[in-house]
Amino acid sequence: MPPAHLKQLPFHTFLLPLFFVLHALNQYFRLIPATLTVEYLLYYVLLAAGLLLSGKWLFKTWAKGGVWTTGALIIFFFFGALHDFIKSTPILRFIASYKILLPLLLIVFIAFSLIIKRSRQIQKTAQYFTYLFLLLTAIEGLQIAGKLLTSRQAQTYATNNPPVTAAITGPAKNQPDIFFIVFDEYASSVGLQQYLGFNNSQLDSTLLANHFYIVHNSKSNYNSTPLSLASTLNLQYFNAPLENEFTDAHTMLKGWYSLKMSHLPQLLANAGYTIYNYGLCDLDKYPVHTSRYFNDYENGTMYKETIWGCIQKDILWNINTLHLPFLIKKNLAARKATQTNFIARNRQHLQLLLQALQTQNNQPKFVFCHIMMPHSPFYFDKEGVPNQLYTNDTYDTRNNRGLYLEQLQYTNTWIDSIVQAASQPFTRPRVVIIEGDHGYRENEPNTPRNMNFMNLNAWYFSDGQYQYLNDSISPVNSFRVILNKYFNNQLPLLKDSTVLLR
Repeated sequence: MPPAHLKQLPFHTFLLPLFFVLHALNQYFRLIPATLTVEYLLYYVLLAAGLLLSGKWLFKTWAKGGVWTTGALIIFFFFGALHDFIKSTPILRFIASYKILLPLLLIVFIAFSLIIKRSRQIQKTAQYFTYLFLLLTAIEGLQIAGKLLTSRQAQTYATNNPPVTAAITGPAKNQPDIFFIVFDEYASSVGLQQYLGFNNSQLDSTLLANHFYIVHNSKSNYNSTPLSLASTLNLQYFNAPLENEFTDAHTMLKGWYSLKMSHLPQLLANAGYTIYNYGLCDLDKYPVHTSRYFNDYENGTMYKETIWGCIQKDILWNINTLHLPFLIKKNLAARKATQTNFIARNRQHLQLLLQALQTQNNQPKFVFCHIMMPHSPFYFDKEGVPNQLYTNDTYDTRNNRGLYLEQLQYTNTWIDSIVQAASQPFTRPRVVIIEGDHGYRENEPNTPRNMNFMNLNAWYFSDGQYQYLNDSISPVNSFRVILNKYFNNQLPLLKDSTVLLR
């Protein structure tokens, strides 16, 4: 293409989506997968190209079409930030309603379009946009390059804590197989009785009959899944002020990355352990066997602040109240697929876990298994029969104690099979921890604090020696106990305490 024609192209139109994606990468450094970044960048570049062609058709020149497209993209990408600013500014709050703001923005954009059509000095505006977004893109790019060149890691919650110093010693034949089994949101029997009036003594009897130790007064250290599990596998609390913090995308992604980079799996691997990850997210060097579960937070960093993301979140759900036949059919298929995948994932994790429990190898192993039950969505009744009410939102909400208890009772049958397999005699020592990552949670302002934390916590040592445990030991101390008991470390036990996130 001749240079004269090349100069006419509005590069600012493509610099804007590049800046938006780079800014997200900076804000969530190393917390967003590279594949997702490329996917959204291509999507936004194609969106910009489509709008640019429309602008060229409307205004007959690349310059005017480019300025018009960039103006549209500014509204698209920064609507969320604008909306938040308006809501937080008392004098402007009256226009925060979508009923007012969206028509107002449409009027502004129409006026902007008319100004472009009549303007004879559009080249200066185009140059301003080019210099502006070239500068902003360069700043973001340099910041990312600086982080990469200095090998800067993501700011996980574990970053401020030095790894726990411990050693794995002794002959391999004496090193125990370790099974860390998590049932999501499984409350302790004490918590179930106190807050839900449910007697779970049948499970307790099964555990005791198979020589498990039950920590009756256990409380999880965090009421958030990634932070609870990450603190357990890092053997420490996080040096961050998380009490009453909101579980927004940044908090959750840092939590998941803290779990991914946990210290314990690598410590065991370095000592010759084989690592099996049947969890919900990758562990460093040990990808999850199925697929990562909480992808919505990652996707949200790339689109939730756009005008489409905001409309989808705040408005489109109203369409479902119209009960349109094609939407009912679409939602039915989507919910059915979600249920099928949910059940298949959990059953696959159970089968893989049972296989691992029923075998012993020459090399010791660490097995991490996370089953998303009895946590919502509540797809099972107490007999294990999947419900067929795919269009009923009741099954997706936390606040349904009856359905939670139904799914919990079916979950108990899974725990029974695990307990039976765990307590079979093997020549290699074994450790089995079965726990809830937190207690039963509700989205209610007056929920008792302790209800969030009172979690199932049951232990099996093949030698039956439980003197290292006590009736209120919390998960942050779990692997301190194991390293002390089996590998002669002298790690102090931390104070058992709780951190509540909202």
